[in-house]
Amino acid sequence: MILNLNQSYLYYLIPFGVFFILLIISYVVLFSQMRKSTKVKIEDGPTGAEVVKIVLEHYNIRNIMIVVTNNRRVKGNYDYSAGMIQLSPAVYYNNRLLAMCIAAHEAGYAVQVADGNNYLIINKFISFIAKIVLTLSLPGILIGFMVMSNVIINSCILAFCAAVILTLFTLPSEIDASAKAIKAIKEEGILNKTEYQQFKKMMHAACLTYVATGFTAFLVLFEFFDFPYDK
Repeated sequence: MILNLNQSYLYYLIPFGVFFILLIISYVVLFSQMRKSTKVKIEDGPTGAEVVKIVLEHYNIRNIMIVVTNNRRVKGNYDYSAGMIQLSPAVYYNNRLLAMCIAAHEAGYAVQVADGNNYLIINKFISFIAKIVLTLSLPGILIGFMVMSNVIINSCILAFCAAVILTLFTLPSEIDASAKAIKAIKEEGILNKTEYQQFKKMMHAACLTYVATGFTAFLVLFEFFDFPYDK
């Protein structure tokens, strides 16, 4: 049933509490892996730029430029329209595990486009729309409480959950890009067994956040419509 301000705040907060707890857990796992990977230096291993080149050459792709970007907000980005992979200096010149993972994932996107699928284009469009909705919905909920408006609160909750669930449609692209990169790194044999396991674990951990946020958004919607507030 749709939330009414006269209903129990406890029942309303339960699904959002579950959402944020699971979301925090997923990010703790991710950042734990990231923190470990920033300290893992692959002795005589490739830099981020070299990893991109290795992955691309594994799939016989030789028309992609690899450049350094000074944009502080960008660690790695594949610009499919320009046929260019941009890496920050910390990724481009670094041979630590995290830098390798970022670079390999961006190379995976390039492999997708070379294979002729539209994963990346759809992914970027969905991410753009979801980011706008998520940015506006949470302040909207607070404003709804301030002005005591059920319409604003309910609309923003629906928009928030819809945007989170929408991001699940980017999951196939993320998984596919990671899988292509992992396959190339394994078959090229540039990492030993321990290093490869760490690399693969980090690549998989990044996808955990998409699964966790999408799953908990379904919980929020279930509570939002079906919880028996009036019983």
